[in-house]
Amino acid sequence: MESSAVQSFDIVATELSNMLRQKGIEISALHKSRPLRQRTEDHQRQAIERAGRQLQQMEITEGVLEEFEKFRILCHYHKVQPADPKVFTHITRNSAWEILDFNMNQLYRNDMLFKLGNYSIEEYEAYSPWELFNRPQYVLGSLAETTIKLKQDKRMLSLEHIPSYVIEETLSEQRGQYRIKHTFACPLVCNSTNENTMFVSMFQAETLDPQRRVSIL
Repeated sequence: MESSAVQSFDIVATELSNMLRQKGIEISALHKSRPLRQRTEDHQRQAIERAGRQLQQMEITEGVLEEFEKFRILCHYHKVQPADPKVFTHITRNSAWEILDFNMNQLYRNDMLFKLGNYSIEEYEAYSPWELFNRPQYVLGSLAETTIKLKQDKRMLSLEHIPSYVIEETLSEQRGQYRIKHTFACPLVCNSTNENTMFVSMFQAETLDPQRRVSIL
Protein backbone atom coordinates (compact mmCIF):
# COMPACT_ATOMS: atom_id res chain seq x y z
CA MET A 1 0.00 0.00 0.00
CA GLU A 2 1.33 3.42 -0.96
CA SER A 3 2.23 5.67 1.97
CA SER A 4 0.40 8.93 2.57
CA ALA A 5 3.74 10.75 2.11
CA VAL A 6 4.16 9.35 -1.40
CA GLN A 7 0.55 10.20 -2.23
CA SER A 8 1.11 13.76 -1.05
CA PHE A 9 4.28 14.00 -3.12
CA ASP A 10 2.45 12.78 -6.21
CA ILE A 11 -0.03 15.65 -5.88
CA VAL A 12 2.67 18.30 -5.44
CA ALA A 13 4.86 16.89 -8.25
CA THR A 14 1.88 16.83 -10.62
CA GLU A 15 1.06 20.46 -9.82
CA LEU A 16 4.70 21.40 -10.40
CA SER A 17 4.81 19.50 -13.70
CA ASN A 18 1.60 21.20 -14.85
CA MET A 19 2.93 24.66 -13.99
CA LEU A 20 6.12 23.98 -15.93
CA ARG A 21 4.12 22.68 -18.88
CA GLN A 22 2.22 25.99 -18.99
CA LYS A 23 5.63 27.63 -19.46
CA GLY A 24 6.45 25.30 -22.33
CA ILE A 25 8.74 23.06 -20.26
CA GLU A 26 7.96 19.35 -20.53
CA ILE A 27 8.99 17.35 -17.48
CA SER A 28 7.19 14.29 -16.11
CA ALA A 29 5.95 14.42 -12.55
CA LEU A 30 6.58 10.74 -11.78
CA HIS A 31 8.80 7.92 -13.04
CA LYS A 32 7.45 4.51 -13.98
CA SER A 33 9.77 2.76 -11.50
CA ARG A 34 8.46 4.97 -8.64
CA PRO A 35 11.85 5.31 -6.88
CA LEU A 36 10.51 7.49 -4.05
CA ARG A 37 8.56 4.49 -2.75
CA GLN A 38 11.88 2.78 -1.98
CA ARG A 39 13.13 5.66 0.16
CA THR A 40 12.63 6.09 3.89
CA GLU A 41 9.62 7.97 5.24
CA ASP A 42 11.95 10.76 6.35
CA HIS A 43 13.33 11.08 2.82
CA GLN A 44 9.78 11.10 1.44
CA ARG A 45 8.76 13.91 3.80
CA GLN A 46 11.81 15.93 2.78
CA ALA A 47 10.93 15.36 -0.89
CA ILE A 48 7.45 16.77 -0.26
CA GLU A 49 8.97 19.81 1.46
CA ARG A 50 11.45 20.47 -1.36
CA ALA A 51 8.91 20.05 -4.16
CA GLY A 52 6.32 22.09 -2.25
CA ARG A 53 8.83 24.88 -1.64
CA GLN A 54 9.80 24.93 -5.32
CA LEU A 55 6.12 25.11 -6.31
CA GLN A 56 5.44 27.93 -3.85
CA GLN A 57 8.42 29.93 -5.09
CA MET A 58 7.31 29.49 -8.69
CA GLU A 59 3.83 30.65 -7.74
CA ILE A 60 5.00 33.87 -6.06
CA THR A 61 7.23 34.71 -9.04
CA GLU A 62 4.60 33.81 -11.65
CA GLY A 63 4.41 36.44 -14.38
CA VAL A 64 7.73 38.05 -13.44
CA LEU A 65 9.80 38.15 -16.62
CA GLU A 66 13.20 39.27 -15.40
CA GLU A 67 15.32 36.76 -13.53
CA PHE A 68 16.87 39.37 -11.25
CA GLU A 69 13.37 40.40 -10.12
CA LYS A 70 12.53 36.77 -9.35
CA PHE A 71 15.71 36.59 -7.32
CA ARG A 72 14.75 39.75 -5.42
CA ILE A 73 11.35 38.25 -4.55
CA LEU A 74 12.94 35.00 -3.43
CA CYS A 75 15.41 36.80 -1.19
CA HIS A 76 12.40 38.30 0.59
CA TYR A 77 10.78 34.84 0.71
CA HIS A 78 13.86 33.33 2.36
CA LYS A 79 14.40 36.40 4.59
CA VAL A 80 17.92 37.01 3.28
CA GLN A 81 19.85 39.69 1.40
CA PRO A 82 22.73 39.17 -1.04
CA ALA A 83 26.11 40.03 0.48
CA ASP A 84 26.85 42.08 -2.64
CA PRO A 85 23.95 43.93 -4.34
CA LYS A 86 25.84 43.82 -7.64
CA VAL A 87 24.63 40.24 -7.91
CA PHE A 88 21.32 41.54 -9.33
CA THR A 89 23.10 42.81 -12.44
CA HIS A 90 24.62 39.38 -13.10
CA ILE A 91 21.37 37.40 -13.12
CA THR A 92 19.97 37.72 -16.63
CA ARG A 93 17.07 36.23 -18.55
CA ASN A 94 19.33 33.51 -20.00
CA SER A 95 20.94 32.62 -16.68
CA ALA A 96 20.86 29.17 -15.14
CA TRP A 97 20.87 29.71 -11.38
CA GLU A 98 19.97 28.06 -8.12
CA ILE A 99 19.82 28.82 -4.41
CA LEU A 100 21.46 26.31 -2.06
CA ASP A 101 22.14 26.08 1.65
CA PHE A 102 25.57 25.17 2.98
CA ASN A 103 24.59 21.50 3.28
CA MET A 104 24.22 21.66 -0.53
CA ASN A 105 20.44 21.27 -0.37
CA GLN A 106 18.88 22.93 -3.39
CA LEU A 107 16.29 25.45 -2.19
CA TYR A 108 15.32 26.76 -5.62
CA ARG A 109 16.15 26.10 -9.26
CA ASN A 110 15.13 28.43 -12.04
CA ASP A 111 13.24 27.45 -15.18
CA MET A 112 16.42 27.11 -17.22
CA LEU A 113 17.50 24.15 -15.08
CA PHE A 114 14.20 22.37 -15.62
CA LYS A 115 14.74 22.63 -19.38
CA LEU A 116 17.88 20.51 -19.07
CA GLY A 117 17.87 16.83 -18.39
CA ASN A 118 15.76 13.73 -18.94
CA TYR A 119 14.72 13.09 -15.38
CA SER A 120 11.27 13.34 -13.83
CA ILE A 121 10.53 15.50 -10.80
CA GLU A 122 10.30 12.31 -8.75
CA GLU A 123 13.80 11.24 -9.77
CA TYR A 124 15.23 14.63 -8.88
CA GLU A 125 13.75 14.26 -5.40
CA ALA A 126 14.36 10.54 -4.88
CA TYR A 127 18.07 10.67 -5.67
CA SER A 128 20.95 12.96 -4.77
CA PRO A 129 22.78 14.96 -7.47
CA TRP A 130 25.75 12.61 -6.96
CA GLU A 131 23.53 9.64 -7.85
CA LEU A 132 21.95 11.35 -10.85
CA PHE A 133 25.11 12.70 -12.51
CA ASN A 134 28.72 11.71 -13.05
CA ARG A 135 31.16 14.61 -13.05
CA PRO A 136 34.95 14.95 -13.23
CA GLN A 137 36.65 14.41 -9.89
CA TYR A 138 38.94 17.40 -10.35
CA VAL A 139 36.07 19.88 -10.14
CA LEU A 140 34.77 18.63 -6.79
CA GLY A 141 37.70 20.10 -4.86
CA SER A 142 37.20 23.53 -6.45
CA LEU A 143 33.51 23.51 -5.65
CA ALA A 144 34.16 22.46 -2.04
CA GLU A 145 36.68 25.28 -1.59
CA THR A 146 34.21 27.77 -3.05
CA THR A 147 31.48 26.65 -0.66
CA ILE A 148 33.78 27.18 2.34
CA LYS A 149 34.66 30.69 1.14
CA LEU A 150 31.01 31.55 0.58
CA LYS A 151 30.19 30.52 4.15
CA GLN A 152 32.81 32.92 5.50
CA ASP A 153 32.88 35.86 3.06
CA LYS A 154 30.59 38.82 2.57
CA ARG A 155 31.31 39.28 -1.12
CA MET A 156 30.41 37.87 -4.49
CA LEU A 157 32.93 35.37 -5.86
CA SER A 158 33.88 34.98 -9.49
CA LEU A 159 34.08 31.32 -10.49
CA GLU A 160 35.62 31.93 -13.90
CA HIS A 161 38.78 30.15 -12.69
CA ILE A 162 36.92 26.82 -12.61
CA PRO A 163 37.31 25.19 -16.03
CA SER A 164 34.17 24.15 -17.87
CA TYR A 165 33.35 20.47 -17.51
CA VAL A 166 30.81 17.89 -18.62
CA ILE A 167 28.33 16.05 -16.43
CA GLU A 168 26.52 12.92 -17.54
CA GLU A 169 23.21 11.42 -16.44
CA THR A 170 23.71 8.05 -14.80
CA LEU A 171 20.14 6.76 -14.47
CA SER A 172 18.33 7.95 -17.61
CA GLU A 173 18.04 5.90 -20.77
CA GLN A 174 19.46 8.78 -22.81
CA ARG A 175 22.54 9.31 -20.60
CA GLY A 176 22.38 13.00 -21.48
CA GLN A 177 25.55 15.07 -21.27
CA TYR A 178 25.75 18.76 -20.37
CA ARG A 179 28.60 21.23 -20.41
CA ILE A 180 28.74 23.37 -17.25
CA LYS A 181 30.60 26.68 -16.87
CA HIS A 182 30.36 28.28 -13.44
CA THR A 183 30.36 32.08 -13.53
CA PHE A 184 29.78 33.42 -10.01
CA ALA A 185 28.31 32.74 -6.59
CA CYS A 186 27.19 35.09 -3.84
CA PRO A 187 26.44 34.50 -0.14
CA LEU A 188 22.94 35.29 1.08
CA VAL A 189 22.86 36.86 4.53
CA CYS A 190 20.09 36.16 7.03
CA ASN A 191 18.17 39.33 7.89
CA SER A 192 17.88 38.43 11.57
CA THR A 193 21.30 36.95 12.40
CA ASN A 194 23.53 38.60 9.76
CA GLU A 195 25.03 35.16 9.08
CA ASN A 196 25.55 33.59 5.68
CA THR A 197 22.88 30.89 5.58
CA MET A 198 22.66 30.12 1.85
CA PHE A 199 24.05 31.22 -1.50
CA VAL A 200 23.07 31.80 -5.10
CA SER A 201 25.10 30.13 -7.83
CA MET A 202 24.96 30.98 -11.51
CA PHE A 203 26.37 29.02 -14.41
CA GLN A 204 26.00 28.38 -18.11
CA ALA A 205 24.62 24.98 -19.09
CA GLU A 206 24.61 23.51 -22.58
CA THR A 207 23.11 20.23 -23.78
CA LEU A 208 25.68 18.29 -25.81
CA ASP A 209 24.97 16.53 -29.09
CA PRO A 210 24.32 12.84 -28.23
CA GLN A 211 26.20 11.90 -31.40
CA ARG A 212 29.33 13.59 -30.05
CA ARG A 213 29.71 12.20 -26.59
CA VAL A 214 32.74 13.02 -24.47
CA SER A 215 34.44 11.01 -21.75
CA ILE A 216 33.95 11.99 -18.10
CA LEU A 217 37.33 12.04 -16.34
